Amino acid sequence: ELYINIITELREISYQQKEYFKAFELKQEIQKIEQQFGLIAFVGANRLRDIRENINLALPQSKQRINQQKLTQEIAASGRELDVEELLEKISRPDYKLIVIHGESGVGKSSILQAGLVPSLEAKSIDTRDVVVVLQRVYVNWISELGKILREKLQRIANLTVNSESLNSPEAIFAQLENNGNDKLNLLTVIIFDQFEEFFFANMEPKDKRLFAEFLQKCLEIPFVKIVFSLREDYIHYLLEFNRLSDLDAINNNILDKDILYYLGNFSPNKAKLVIKGLTTNSLFKIPTNLTEKLVEDLAMQSGEIRPIELQIVGAQLQTENITTLAKYQKLGDNPKEKLVDISLKSVVKDCGEEN
Repeated sequence: ELYINIITELREISYQQKEYFKAFELKQEIQKIEQQFGLIAFVGANRLRDIRENINLALPQSKQRINQQKLTQEIAASGRELDVEELLEKISRPDYKLIVIHGESGVGKSSILQAGLVPSLEAKSIDTRDVVVVLQRVYVNWISELGKILREKLQRIANLTVNSESLNSPEAIFAQLENNGNDKLNLLTVIIFDQFEEFFFANMEPKDKRLFAEFLQKCLEIPFVKIVFSLREDYIHYLLEFNRLSDLDAINNNILDKDILYYLGNFSPNKAKLVIKGLTTNSLFKIPTNLTEKLVEDLAMQSGEIRPIELQIVGAQLQTENITTLAKYQKLGDNPKEKLVDISLKSVVKDCGEEN
């Protein structure tokens, strides 16, 4: 709490000095810590993080373990743990070299990776091998970024010091990946390319796409290396280009094979209720059953399904406005959900600074 107070004060100073981006990053840091330690239930448009253990017994004791693996409340409560378990099973099998997770924007692809799959992989061994997980989201100068993350993970998991300049080329990365799988290190390397649609914005030239296609081909040929893509459904056809630009014989040159694709969808109303219950049970923010019912009804109005990001944004705004009863919620007017989204958007605009 002291740390949060310090960051809050620093954010206010940064905002007053018109350092808006710094202030926004500090706001995200506050939300991350509050979510990890159960001080808040909803994180808005941010990614979920794995839960941390409180040593202060006056605060929520929200750390959960499922099969000895750390999973956040949302994943455990919503049924997403079944997705995590299925993805873990696929990664554990030698016949699965590649997985493509796809779904609409806002269904929680990044959250299930960061808060579910990554901590679960790092907490277990697969066929006696420790797992090195490289989670990549940056696609400008992606090779050096990948090398940097791989180097940091090897230092942390295998206590292996790699020269800071040595993983700046595909060849050096291939050599390290092969080395990871040898009998001495005995590691399984899982490279996750999250929000992979961003790659195609940052690498539009044919030579850049060919470079990645050849990189993918080589990675799929190296033993004890697995590749996971996560991207929006409307960009999934872009992957077909890699079939043409390289020889993906390891996956029968079929990057969109039904056994490779893994669909992640929205919540059903019943699952959404479980999400809300799970998120609020182990946090300081509580809402009654009748408000949960009304909230889910409003969120499901158009399609009958609930988008996880919309649930998080509306829930986060309930927290901010301290709306903890159905009566308070209904005081917002004819369409409380839209009102809360509107307030949230105004907050985002304010973060940019009035002159912007």
